Amino acid sequence: MGVIGIFFYGKDTLSSAYFREAIAAKDEKAILNLTAKALSISQRDIYYRFLSAHYLGKLERLTESAVSAEVRNQIIIEYGTLAVRNAHMAIKTDERNYRNWSELGRIYLVLEQFGVEGSYGRGQEAYSRAQNLSPKNETLLLERAELAFLARDMHAQELLQELLRYNPDNQEALKRLREWNLNSPQ
Repeated sequence: MGVIGIFFYGKDTLSSAYFREAIAAKDEKAILNLTAKALSISQRDIYYRFLSAHYLGKLERLTESAVSAEVRNQIIIEYGTLAVRNAHMAIKTDERNYRNWSELGRIYLVLEQFGVEGSYGRGQEAYSRAQNLSPKNETLLLERAELAFLARDMHAQELLQELLRYNPDNQEALKRLREWNLNSPQ
């Protein structure tokens, strides 16, 4: 291995070490600082996806919080923007990785739960891109169906039926079909 190879190997090792520490960190400041250090050395899509998932987790926990509507909306805007921005950076880093598109779709799935306008269309587009890269991915089909169901799009059942064609024993798809049939307006 030449000098240049050693240099790049050392950079990758150091950025990976920072990232592993970020994953193990318990407090917000450490997570953000360690991930920023990893990104300053090597811009990998997984680092951006990790940050996106971090902010998405904060959004998901918001449903458990008792905060005023004004504070809730500010939090949705702040963390939603950060999650989307990092997902887009992951996509920019590697647009051929379905996980990056899936992460973006998941963000819009959560934002749709909060009633954020435009989330459904953007989420479906992201899941569509992910599905083009990983056509038989059951998780993608299930999440895409859930997004459609939240938006009251009857396409949700078609997506579940498609999933069941790949795997007739998918218990989550069967469970959701039963629940959604019971809860759909007659």
